[in-house]
Amino acid sequence: MRKISGNVLLIPGRTNIGIIVIDDRECLIIDSGIDDDSGRKIVNTLVKSGFKIRALVNTHSHADHIGGNAFIYKRLGINIYASRAERPFIENPILEPLYLYSAYPPRELRSKLYCAKPSPTKDIDELLTEVHLEVVELPGHSLGMIGLGVDRVLFIADTLFPKEVLNKYVIPYHLNVSEAVKSIEKVRELSTRYEVFIPSHGGILNRVKLLKLIDENLSSIMSVRNEIMNLLEMEALPLNDLLNKLMAKFNIKIFTLGQYMLLRSAISSYLTWLEEDNMIRIYLVNGVPYVKRHT
Repeated sequence: MRKISGNVLLIPGRTNIGIIVIDDRECLIIDSGIDDDSGRKIVNTLVKSGFKIRALVNTHSHADHIGGNAFIYKRLGINIYASRAERPFIENPILEPLYLYSAYPPRELRSKLYCAKPSPTKDIDELLTEVHLEVVELPGHSLGMIGLGVDRVLFIADTLFPKEVLNKYVIPYHLNVSEAVKSIEKVRELSTRYEVFIPSHGGILNRVKLLKLIDENLSSIMSVRNEIMNLLEMEALPLNDLLNKLMAKFNIKIFTLGQYMLLRSAISSYLTWLEEDNMIRIYLVNGVPYVKRHT
């Protein structure tokens, strides 16, 4: 564990796990990693350090954030808290791959990468009657993602991705990219109130590094939006052709069904954003979905 401030600790990893000390040696866990092994590691690390785990908070329902829930709940029986919008997905994780695939998902999309084990939850508001935290609504990457602020430290979940992720994936996943942009700007506004910022993926950020990463994420998002408009400049395109042209333009390589479904969903979010801004129109021609610039 790494000490961040007086009562905030961190277990760094592929998904960073936050620890908030709330009363002597009692603590809250923020997220639980990808699977049972992640949950076991968290529990063992804290127990060996003399902590009693009081509760777990999920920032959102993606599998790499809730995969350790079931193990921790079975081992300790503690309460698990989340936002109202995320709770159904944590209690019924099949919903995540179901909406990605638009039907009951095939085997690959039911793996731990996309579908965690279910766990019971309570509303985050119930925790706030016991513990002093600032809950920040940060929708966009998921339907009801939240950040948590305590002791000049703000956990920002998946609002921002590190530069290496932006370079590797080019179009990182946002369920609602329009809302994601608003949440990124909200974190910018909060940068004057907090001193340390912890994303779920990547390193700890001070205010200067945070503002730089905000600009990099917004630039990445706008480059995708602008490229969609560029591809539609001369003619309307079938939806699948537009997806393929975007992948070719950004040199995106797809190797698994899961990667394809995530990318398709992410790009569809951009199309919704552009349609809401009256920049494009999505329509059918002989049963084939087309996209064209709005005239």
